[in-house]
Amino acid sequence: MTTRRAPALLLSVSAVVLIGSVAAPPARAATRTTASIRVSHPHPIAHEQFVVSGRLSTRFRRLVTLRVKTVGRAWRPLRRATTSTRGVYSFRVATARAGWYSVSVPGVRHSGRRYGRAVTRVRRVAPVAQTSSIDVLPPVSQRGRRPAASTRASGTVVATFTPARPGRAVDFRKRSPGGAWVLAGRTTQRADGRAYYFGATTSLAFTGRTVVDSAQPR
Repeated sequence: MTTRRAPALLLSVSAVVLIGSVAAPPARAATRTTASIRVSHPHPIAHEQFVVSGRLSTRFRRLVTLRVKTVGRAWRPLRRATTSTRGVYSFRVATARAGWYSVSVPGVRHSGRRYGRAVTRVRRVAPVAQTSSIDVLPPVSQRGRRPAASTRASGTVVATFTPARPGRAVDFRKRSPGGAWVLAGRTTQRADGRAYYFGATTSLAFTGRTVVDSAQPR
């Protein structure tokens, strides 16, 4: 009787092993995440703000990290932020050193689904120095039957900035007889980087130090 029960016992064990091997469902792969990046000014003026922005393929809030790499140094995190519900992010940065920028996105689980990590392409930013020059045109006295005194002659001061930043405020300063620098006028740069001051220039001297780009640190 013993020899007749052995085959049935072996068949039963084999069936259990086969059923257990197909019971576990396959793991679900993470949804791929893509991320874009753009830089508002690849060549900003030193210490001038520029914007690093982009968008993720996902449409919910996610953590993003702006990374930077400079010559001789490894990648390091610079700032962290959270995207909008549309996946849009933005960083404002100011620097005087050239470097490479990229944004990394960690993987996350959202609404029961897994989303993979992502790293944007690399963008290089190389700040440049802004140069300026100033020219004082000869003053002209008012014409007429009673010409104005030479001390009230009107002149023109032209400041030129390179690279140009149209619309940026420019302060013209002049030195008073007591030696103090005072504000003479305020205007904005034109498309060619020039700014103009019109007024009396004979009683107060203008020099290259009188023109200050108000958007730059002093």
